[in-house]
Amino acid sequence: MGLVVPLLLGLGVLLTLRLSRQPLRSKAWALLRSLLPSWRFFEDVEPGPELLCRVALPGGEYGTWQGVLEARAASRGLLLNATGNLRLAYQSLIEQLETELDGVERSLAPTLVPYRLVQRLVEEWLRSAGNAEGALYQFCIGDADDGYVSEEHTL
Repeated sequence: MGLVVPLLLGLGVLLTLRLSRQPLRSKAWALLRSLLPSWRFFEDVEPGPELLCRVALPGGEYGTWQGVLEARAASRGLLLNATGNLRLAYQSLIEQLETELDGVERSLAPTLVPYRLVQRLVEEWLRSAGNAEGALYQFCIGDADDGYVSEEHTL
């Protein structure tokens, strides 16, 4: 109990110095400051781009756009969360594709590695949803009206 009060007091002083926004020139303070998180990092979190898909049988009309990644479920484990980590990897892949599509001509998009990985992700999702082989599909990054819509692919 004797160490708790000084530790809390020291932490309060450090947080006060951290919040003062004055530059600290000492190397020791710079190292200590790197251990304290900057909560401003979490202030402007925006949702990432959405991955949508639509399917048509050969010779038929396309259906409505559907979200490929399921809604986020509450995390059950702090360290061992394979499902949550996989979903974060998928979302990172979608963001990577969106970034690379900005500087590329539309006809060259299918040659990008993230494009092919997202295409594989969509195909696996379509197969798990019970879509028949030979069905036509398109995927969309972002909004169906403003986002990038892929060319037509065959499952």
